[in-house]
Amino acid sequence: MRRKESRGNGLTKKLKKSLTRNLIKGMTGVLMLAFLLGGCKGAEGKGSEKGTDILDPAQISETEETASDAFVPTESPKPEAPELSGEAKTLFSVTDGWKFTFESGAGAWDTTLTVNAQGEFEGEYHDSDLGDTGEGYDNGTLYLSQFTGRFTDVKKISDYVYEAKVTDLTYAEEPEKIQIVDGVRQIFSVANGIAGTDRVRFYLPGAELSILPREYVEWVEGDFGAYVLGKYYRDYPEELPFCGLYNPEEKYGFYSENLGEKNSLYLVNKASFPGLTPDRRELKEDGTYDYGDVSADGSYYVYSLCYRASKESDGAAARNSKAVVEDAISYVMKGQEVRDVYYVDDGFADSFPAAVFINGWNSYMANWTSGSNEDTRYYVARMAVRGNFVYVYGYSASERDDLLHGEAGGFFLSSLTFSGNPERLNCESTGKVAKKICAAVIHSGSDASRILADEVVWVDAGDEELMAKYHLTEEDVTDDYAIVGMDGNYKEYHFNENCPVYVQFPEEGPFQELCSLARFHGKLAEGTYAYLMELYLDENDNVIFAYEPFRP
Repeated sequence: MRRKESRGNGLTKKLKKSLTRNLIKGMTGVLMLAFLLGGCKGAEGKGSEKGTDILDPAQISETEETASDAFVPTESPKPEAPELSGEAKTLFSVTDGWKFTFESGAGAWDTTLTVNAQGEFEGEYHDSDLGDTGEGYDNGTLYLSQFTGRFTDVKKISDYVYEAKVTDLTYAEEPEKIQIVDGVRQIFSVANGIAGTDRVRFYLPGAELSILPREYVEWVEGDFGAYVLGKYYRDYPEELPFCGLYNPEEKYGFYSENLGEKNSLYLVNKASFPGLTPDRRELKEDGTYDYGDVSADGSYYVYSLCYRASKESDGAAARNSKAVVEDAISYVMKGQEVRDVYYVDDGFADSFPAAVFINGWNSYMANWTSGSNEDTRYYVARMAVRGNFVYVYGYSASERDDLLHGEAGGFFLSSLTFSGNPERLNCESTGKVAKKICAAVIHSGSDASRILADEVVWVDAGDEELMAKYHLTEEDVTDDYAIVGMDGNYKEYHFNENCPVYVQFPEEGPFQELCSLARFHGKLAEGTYAYLMELYLDENDNVIFAYEPFRP
């Protein structure tokens, strides 16, 4: 949830700038409903621990002048806009077209504002308390603020971080003014979230969340998770998928939504699979895209695309999952015949959340087949709908492929994330797979980049050839498989830098996750059991992809 502050910090829905007696009249029933329901949004999404403000507000240049909260009538002549610097033009060309929102998911208030290409902003703040009544205002209390201003003196901190001065802050009604209209007490306020600071910081789409102040992330993280088996499953994007605005003095944070028709979100993979090279890169003017990576022999293909929903599928997020999946498959296959379509939707959230949620947003996972005989190809994909755009990320493999076909591909598709940065749409990797082995992996000392592994053989029930080779009987096969060949002859293997490792942590949830080498090393150090892993090795026997397979 976004944090609930003291009274006077917000309201439910946006009131138009032209708020008049006629608009207020008849709102009593609406306000009552808003008051009853306003606290529902994201009420459980917050509560993470506070951390260090990595972008220290002390680094922000100090001036004696502060943003004025004094009432300045809107009919006063607007100060002439100063000529923009190059940094200001860059910043405002990005922020133009976004609506910034500061709110508490547990409360019934918000502040919204927009910033144009000249750095001028306008916004509104509102809050309601229908229980705060008195003589003449039986219908409750309404807190309001309509304001305008300008961001000036823009300074670039890094490629994705800018700071700006808050100037010319003016109000349509004097703060602290009180009036009663149709039984509702109206109390006019300052620009909550903006007032009280001299400078603010902008975080552009693509900024790494790990470098942002913890206090900012706490305000915007409400959407980055979902409930799984009674626990809140957090799934943070690695990079900010929207524009952020931060008040470092008050430690208030705004998230934003794109108001334009241009796509601004990109579905990317946190990992890369070895042996793939770029095949196509098409980023269109409206932000939609079509990217692909292919293996050397063409047997394996990874595709990432975004398209505008057709007129018939507008609002697809509210339609049934079958329609969303069929629409996406039709777009991917471009008229090719498909069969054996199977998909996973939010009905599988508790048992397979990694296939349902991406950064806390609903998605669908589907597989299907096309072609026949030697031309048969198997497809697996994730689909998500955000606004007017559909995102599809998946892979196809031929019969002759022996790399990601199967569980490894499922793990690869479990590490998708949204980003505001289109530079990661391809997932090519320089590593080349020489062979893969199944091995029991154990702890190997203090070096997290190294493991000890004893190669073993996985024998499926019904594999008569391997059953005979290892002299197995039906009694030797448990849960439809047997592991043979473990002799204690461990060999040391080295993980290449940025090697993807996928591990199941059943004690933390029924799902797999992309695991850092340090965390994986820590799990091994606990010494509870040896991990059974599929290891993909390069020509030097270095590990370049690893995952713990499902056990039936």
